[in-house]
Amino acid sequence: MVHQNVKFISRLLLASLLAAIVMGLSTAPIDILTLKYNWITVAIFLVVYLFAIYLFYRIYLESVTNNHFKITKIAAKPSARQLVITVLAMVVMLILAAVQVKFVSDAVYSIAENVADLQALSQRSPILMALALGVFAPICEELIIRGNFFSYALAERFDQPRYQLVTVIVNGVLFGLLRGGFSWVQLSYYTVMGLVLAATYILSGRDIRVNSVVHVTANLGLMLMA
Repeated sequence: MVHQNVKFISRLLLASLLAAIVMGLSTAPIDILTLKYNWITVAIFLVVYLFAIYLFYRIYLESVTNNHFKITKIAAKPSARQLVITVLAMVVMLILAAVQVKFVSDAVYSIAENVADLQALSQRSPILMALALGVFAPICEELIIRGNFFSYALAERFDQPRYQLVTVIVNGVLFGLLRGGFSWVQLSYYTVMGLVLAATYILSGRDIRVNSVVHVTANLGLMLMA
């Protein structure tokens, strides 16, 4: 038992490290637009994001196969349980977004280093920013920090309720640290958000579609409310 717990912790730490390294890539394509805005950079931006989503999805499937991790297939028909979980998670996330907007003056860009550039880009092309921060980035993040994280941490014999609970907590806290910066308000918001998304992934039968829809809804809701 001790040996198994030690091995689980090591897998959890490695999954956290890899997620921390790769998470920054989820918003990296936006930098292309902040450097120079024209039809060429917009085309590059779209191609890079679509390729990133495809690449992260292929890595996710490879991780699932290699670690014998059971998931809900992307082509599977959603069950009633999954639909209910999706709606409940979306409601919770929108409530969190409303609270975030109430307590943070610039809730969308408050932890970004290039706030002025992002705000200017948002005013110039709100649709592109909605696609970037509201759709593409959350899908990438779900594939990285939920899909690949869980498929590696809970591989084979570690896929048990006690290990699932620990993984959900660690995943939520990690998401808070990576997205919340040094602000306690932001850290609290993103940690709770991460816990909700981590629990949603487990409760929905490891359905990355559910997580993607919920996360996209939360981000778009935040952008509309801010």
